[in-house]
Amino acid sequence: MLRAVRVLASVLIIMAPVILPQQPGEPSANAAPTAGLNAGYPRLANYNGFTSAAQVPFFSAYNLIVARRDAPIGLLKAANPHVITLLYERTLQTDLCCTGSLYGLEPRQMPPQWWLVGAGSRLPMEIGPDQDWIPVADPRPFAPCQDILVDGESMHIWGVEGRWLHVLRGYYSTATAHAAGARVAPHISYRADLPNCQIDGTNAKLRPWSLNLSSYCPRWHGMSWVDFLARRMADLVKSGGWSGVFYDNMDDLPFSPLADTNNDGRADGGIVNGVNAWRDGERQLLAETSALLPHHPLLVNGDLQIARRADGREMENFPVIPGLALSGAIDTYLAGGEAGTPLTMVNPDTQDRALPDPGVAQLDVGISLLGDGYAAYDRGWMNHGDGWWFDAYDNGAGTALQDVIGPWTASVRVAHPWRFRRGDVVLMDQEAALVTAVTPHTLVLQRGLYGTVAVAHAAGTSVTTAWQRVQGHGYLGLPRGAARLVPTDSWQQYALPLAMSRREEQGSPRHHRFAVHQLGATNSISISAGLHYDGNAAGINLYPPHDGPILRTLTFQARGPAGATLWVTAGKTLARLVLRAQWHQYTLPVVDSSLIVVGTGRAGGEVGLQNVRLYGTQAFVLRRDFTHGIVLVNPTDRVQPVRLEHPYLLPPSDQQGRPEAGKPTCRVILDHYQAAILLTANAHAHC
Repeated sequence: MLRAVRVLASVLIIMAPVILPQQPGEPSANAAPTAGLNAGYPRLANYNGFTSAAQVPFFSAYNLIVARRDAPIGLLKAANPHVITLLYERTLQTDLCCTGSLYGLEPRQMPPQWWLVGAGSRLPMEIGPDQDWIPVADPRPFAPCQDILVDGESMHIWGVEGRWLHVLRGYYSTATAHAAGARVAPHISYRADLPNCQIDGTNAKLRPWSLNLSSYCPRWHGMSWVDFLARRMADLVKSGGWSGVFYDNMDDLPFSPLADTNNDGRADGGIVNGVNAWRDGERQLLAETSALLPHHPLLVNGDLQIARRADGREMENFPVIPGLALSGAIDTYLAGGEAGTPLTMVNPDTQDRALPDPGVAQLDVGISLLGDGYAAYDRGWMNHGDGWWFDAYDNGAGTALQDVIGPWTASVRVAHPWRFRRGDVVLMDQEAALVTAVTPHTLVLQRGLYGTVAVAHAAGTSVTTAWQRVQGHGYLGLPRGAARLVPTDSWQQYALPLAMSRREEQGSPRHHRFAVHQLGATNSISISAGLHYDGNAAGINLYPPHDGPILRTLTFQARGPAGATLWVTAGKTLARLVLRAQWHQYTLPVVDSSLIVVGTGRAGGEVGLQNVRLYGTQAFVLRRDFTHGIVLVNPTDRVQPVRLEHPYLLPPSDQQGRPEAGKPTCRVILDHYQAAILLTANAHAHC
C-alpha cells in the first residue's frame, strides 16, 4: 500500500504548521517529493492559477506553471526544482489602471504612437483644449462609449450627434489644441464585451487599449512597443528567477480588420502591401526576447505562425466538441510538435459547467498524450488556472469524496480511507486538511489548514496527499513512436459522391469561371491566393449528397506554405488546420452539411489539394503507445468500439467509480469525444 507523506517541510514552515514525526518506511518530510517529475508522461500545466504561498503544496506537482508577476515562484521552485515557471504577459493590451505597475509608464507617459488604432476620420477645423464638442469629417467610425486618439490626446466619447462628437477631454492624457486635419482614430480593443460606458466608480467597465505589435509601429526614443516589451520582460525574468516568458494574445493577424497598423488612415487588418506586418512584428518580439534571454523557454497564446521562434503555444479554447473542430485542433496540436514546439499546452477551457468534469479532464490529458506537450490541468472552463485534481491522472493513488460536504464537515466519507493515516495532510480543490482519525469508511479532518479556506466540496472531489500526487507522475512512461489513426471499420464501402467548385477572391477576373463539377476517382487541385484577412477569400466549395448517412468523414491531402492556415467549415462548425510543406493527410469527421468550404485565403501562396474523399461513416480513433500503456482518443461524433491486441487495464478512479478498473480487457467502447488511458496488463498475452 502506498504510504502518504506530510506536505513539504520547507513549505509548511513558511505557513507556520506543526511538523509531524516521520513514519517508518516513509520518505522524509524534509525532502521535496519531486523524484520522477518531468521524467515521463502525462505532463501537467497550470495557467494563471498560482498566486500565493498557501498554494505551493497544490501546485508543486505540476510540470509547467504560467503565473503573474507577484506569484511566489521562489517557494514553488524550492518545493519542485524541476518546475518550468513562465512569466505571464498580456502583450497586446493593457488596462489603463495598471500601465505604471506593469511597464513603469503611466498612461499619460505612454507614447501615443504605440497605441493600435483604427482608420477613423479627420478634424475639419481647429479645436481648443477646453472644447468638449469636436467635429469630424466622417462620423461613421464613431459611437458612444468609444475611446479615441487625436494626435497625442485620448478622449472618451459621451455621444454622437451628426458630425459632432461629445467627448471627455484629456482622458488618461493631457488636453491640448489640435489643428485642422488632425487625425481622429478609435482606440482598438478586442474586449467588446465590456460596455465602456461607465468609466469611473465601483461598476466601471473600462475597455483595455491595444498596442501596435506590427513591424510598422512607430519608434519612441529609438524603440517600438515590441522593442520596449522585450527588454522589460527580460529584466523581469532575470530579476525574478523565472524560467521564461508566456506571451498572451499572439495571433497571426489582429483581431479586427479595421486596425490601421501603418497609421496611414486606412484600415489594413495587419496586411500592408501584401505582407503580414502584424506577424512580422510579433516574430520580432520573440526574436528579441530570445536574444536577451537565451536558453529561456518562450510560449505564446494564439495562432501566430511562430516558425521555431518560440517553444510552444497555449492552445486556449481547445474545442472538445464536435468532431470536426476537435479533430482539426488535434491535428494542429500535432503539427506544432512536428515543427519543434514541445511545450505546447492543451487547454480545453471552452466548457461551461457547474462542476469540473473528469471526462473532459481525461480527454484533455489524452489529447496531450498524442503529442509531447502538456495538459492544462485545472477547472479552466470556469476559471483560468483554478487548481483541481483528477485521479484519471494520478493513477488512483488517493481517493475521492463520496458525498457533498460543507465547510464545517469534519467526518467525510471517502472510497478508500485505508490509503491514509492519522497525521496526513490531504488536498481537496484548494483546501488543505489534517487527518486526525481514520475509520473503515471515513476520514476525520481538521479543515482549512496552512492559510487555506474551508469550503464546500462536491461528491467526487479528489482527496490526495502531495506525495500521492507526485507518485502519479510519469506512470505511462515514455512514448513508443508517434500517434496514429486506427480504423474501427472498413471505409471503402461507404464512399459517397462529391462535387466541387472553386472559391475565388472577390473581384478576380476568374471569379465566375468555375462551375460545379463532380470529383473523379483521382483529383488534384492547385489554388494560388494572395494573403487575405478573410480565410475563405479563396479555396473550394464541396457539395455532399443531400441524402444518406448524417455522420460522414472528409479526407484529403494538402500541402502549402509551412505553418499557414487552412480553414474547413461545415455548417456552423469550423476547423483551423495547419499546412505542411510536404503532403499531409487530414481526416475530419463532419455532420451532414449541404456545403463544406475549404478556405485557403490566409495561406498567401500556392496550396495543393489532392485525393479529396467523402465517406458515409465515422470509424476511427487516434492511438499512441507508451512503455507502460496506451492512450486512445475518439474525436468522432459517434461511439467507437476498439479491439486491442493485448490485454490492458483501466487505471482505478474513485471519482468515476469504474467497476471495470483493474480488470484485463481486450475491447474498449469509447464514447464520442472521449479518451481512455490503458495500462499494460501482460505484454506477452494476446487477445
